[in-house]
Amino acid sequence: MFHGDLSDWGAVSIGVPQGSILGPLLFALYINDLPSVVNYCILDLYADDAELHCSHSDLHVVETCLQSDLDAVATWLHSSRLCLNVGKSNCMLIGSHQKVADKTLHVSVGDNRLAQVNSVRYLGVLIDSVLSWSLHINNMVSRIRSRLAAIVRYGSLPPAVLCVLYSAFVMPLYDYCDVVWSPTTAKLNSLIERVHSKFLNKLPLSYHSKFSFTLTERRRFHTALQIFKSLYQISPPYLHNIFQFSKDMTGHVSRNINRLFVPRVFTNFGKRSFFY
Repeated sequence: MFHGDLSDWGAVSIGVPQGSILGPLLFALYINDLPSVVNYCILDLYADDAELHCSHSDLHVVETCLQSDLDAVATWLHSSRLCLNVGKSNCMLIGSHQKVADKTLHVSVGDNRLAQVNSVRYLGVLIDSVLSWSLHINNMVSRIRSRLAAIVRYGSLPPAVLCVLYSAFVMPLYDYCDVVWSPTTAKLNSLIERVHSKFLNKLPLSYHSKFSFTLTERRRFHTALQIFKSLYQISPPYLHNIFQFSKDMTGHVSRNINRLFVPRVFTNFGKRSFFY
């Protein structure tokens, strides 16, 4: 409708009309059965963004599983009159430095081989092949510095206004997906805290109480909150069984019966995982 005039009716036999109110819902329904065609991997969907992943110690097995499911996805897309944007599709190996160094992943869609990358942006988070999170944190700090410069550029604002602007435009960058990329190395953690302290130094001491937690403590609180939600099943279903109590894993009574079970991890790579 435009200025009270209705357009003519048109038949939509393929796809979803763009710009409509029901468009996002109709598209979700249209691709809802896509995950059912994969047999070996896990397919995660977010709107029109799809991620296919699998885990195995043998690179050949990973390649075979990915290729088989990529072929199944390509067949489904063709039958649904959709096409995969190969130019925006990449593959990446994730593991320790020793396991991913000089390793090449050979997967393709039709005649187009997917480019292998060392990092990828997924839903706003920069993931690198060794889960160091250095790319994401450096990018985050760069964006924070730009926003701080924009806030300071307005001149001498009252401290109360600075706090509101900082909370509204800067703190969300610190908090976004911090449960995923935290904890991090001491060097990167120091970089984050220095940027935060630089802003606090512009405020009178009486306003420091508004940011009483350090950013490290704030991230620990968010992690603890996520664990609580997972244990009591008020988080998304796929997170319900990530954390277990010691009594459920060992089968015997001890003084640690009500503590969470901590998996045995022997590498720094494993210690950077969400499960640890």
